Amino acid sequence: MLEKFLYRPNCELCGSDKKKILFSKEFVDLAVWNFLNAYYESRINKNDLADAKYEIAKCSACGFIWQTNILNDELTEKLYGNWISPEQSFVKKKCADISLFYGYAREVRDIFSLLSVKPCEIDVLDFGMGWGHWCLMAKAFGCNARGFEISGERVQFARKNGIEVIDNFAGVASYKFDFINAEQVFEHINNPLQTLKFLARSLKNGGLIHISVPNGNNIERELATPGWKITKNPIHPLEHINCFTHRTLVKLGESAGLEPVRQLFLASCGYGLKSYIRGILGKNYQQYFGTSLYFKKKQ
Repeated sequence: MLEKFLYRPNCELCGSDKKKILFSKEFVDLAVWNFLNAYYESRINKNDLADAKYEIAKCSACGFIWQTNILNDELTEKLYGNWISPEQSFVKKKCADISLFYGYAREVRDIFSLLSVKPCEIDVLDFGMGWGHWCLMAKAFGCNARGFEISGERVQFARKNGIEVIDNFAGVASYKFDFINAEQVFEHINNPLQTLKFLARSLKNGGLIHISVPNGNNIERELATPGWKITKNPIHPLEHINCFTHRTLVKLGESAGLEPVRQLFLASCGYGLKSYIRGILGKNYQQYFGTSLYFKKKQ
């Protein structure tokens, strides 16, 4: 019988088998199940989660935090194809506030400040592009943009909107990119270090990758709080199987042969002096404390 869950006993960042368990309850325990059932609007069959624990571990060697039990490939496909409603996901992105698209514009603009070349000379990959809106923004700025995605619905939508889509790892390996965007991806995937090493090999010398993940700096303290309740957070059950802090995200990049980029970025393209100052402070906070970082492939 195929196991519904895969067990990850060792740290996904440094490989150590020395760990501390921060939280452990059965997925069908009411404290966990009530959250999952409400969050996924009763789309999960409870039997699919039987005999496995929502267990959060912290590496004693490097401090990385991860979920030890993760869904197998079949259930992962169910999670992202059914339990998370594709219709709701699409509407959420399509009808997002303008701030989301301002953010995409700022991120694409940052590429030019880092690479200092014309847009038409920049090959970019949006890794885990979803519905492709970031890719469309990069195209609008003149970049040669491609997206990587495995969801059939999202691939079809992106191609209808003129995005060149790569839907397998062999396809990614056939290109060399100046810039790779990985927005809200690495918290979801098994083997994050191996994946980043693969992407690093797909960068040109001096190329850049932007990794943005939920900030787990306070998660250990929250887990230790009496009466802590499960929410959508950096260690969200089933989905956020890897939880990064600034330190562990930097270690992930360095372990893949990349170096963090420390640079004063342009300010936000919002309105007025207050927005300008907030943009400067926000960018510099991210560089030293946050979990939205740029890494460069060593020459």
